[in-house]
Amino acid sequence: MLLPGSPNVTPAAGLSFPDAGHGAVRLFRMQAMVGIRRREQRAERRSRRGSLSGRVGAAKGLRARGSDLRTQGPAQGWCARIPRMAATETDLVLERFVSETRSVVPTVAVWAHGSLALGDFQPGRSDLDLIAIVESPLDDGRRDRLAAMHQRLMDEEPAAARLHCSYMAASSLIEAEADHLTWAHGMILERPVTPVTRRELLDGGLTLHGPSPAELLPPLTHGQLEDFIRRDLAGFWLPATGKPLLWLRDVRVDLGLLVLARATVTLRDGRLITKGEALAELLELGAPADVVRDIRERRYAEPAPIGPVRRIRRGMRARAFVRRGINHALAPGAQHRPGIDRARRSPASGTGPRGLRHPGRPVRPSAVPTGVGALRPTSRAGPRR
Repeated sequence: MLLPGSPNVTPAAGLSFPDAGHGAVRLFRMQAMVGIRRREQRAERRSRRGSLSGRVGAAKGLRARGSDLRTQGPAQGWCARIPRMAATETDLVLERFVSETRSVVPTVAVWAHGSLALGDFQPGRSDLDLIAIVESPLDDGRRDRLAAMHQRLMDEEPAAARLHCSYMAASSLIEAEADHLTWAHGMILERPVTPVTRRELLDGGLTLHGPSPAELLPPLTHGQLEDFIRRDLAGFWLPATGKPLLWLRDVRVDLGLLVLARATVTLRDGRLITKGEALAELLELGAPADVVRDIRERRYAEPAPIGPVRRIRRGMRARAFVRRGINHALAPGAQHRPGIDRARRSPASGTGPRGLRHPGRPVRPSAVPTGVGALRPTSRAGPRR
């Protein structure tokens, strides 16, 4: 799958790491300072979350009155797939989201996919990736009301900052390439629900309201998933390896390598894997062990700061590894050559769950809320964690 957000860094024409010189080092130091400030802001947000316990306790009455999210069917599976300590806050946000969405638009079903469905959900780091099936296409009035609802939810519930949702009209479920209204990164976008997301939903999507994905979504056609992955690789990730400054960002390194590993497994074995499983796959593919460890720590622990020189070297190695893997993935018959070393076997990707999608195209400036919209997507799943 749409992924993620810090401000874009546009590389100067012809710039490469070996020729970057002192100007690049100054840039890296500046970015390191920005990174430190962002870590401080994340720490502040985590400390504020700790003060939510009183409000969550006050909300127990709401849950006690009963919500189909906590007491029925697939929702029990959702609670079992996230760490118990985080179930209360996240579940409360999902309950409220489903309730408020149904009050704004006629809603047929609400499903969860991504880490939530694959069992690798990390509170405070993983996105809440949702799909809402609505009865009919949304007019401008309903779009505005949905944008206002999402903004209000973000303002009042810290966990909602990572909630993303695409709204699919029931009449357009069969149209795989169609764009759908999507809330992500604090703004309204238009983007498709990719074959990766559809496959996730069909294999194990969590039903939060209404019929299950298998009851409404048509099955993927033969080769549809693989074709999408190869197109995403060639159209987004391969060009990205030619932009060195992008690979100074943590999110680019993380997504680039994880997407590569997940795509490799999907093209080779026909199955989807979690980001945790992708980390193990990366080592088998020959990725630099220290870079893989760095990615793991950002997802599952508290990573140590990275200095400018190490950041440069890490970006160079990650970019070279991803480019080499993509070239092998796109080579004719690369996935089927019997004698190929696994470390050189092609990942083909641009897809994680949801295709690690590019964030999509913003719609109508009037519908885009201010403030939180500062998370600017760089391109298609251009990173969205």
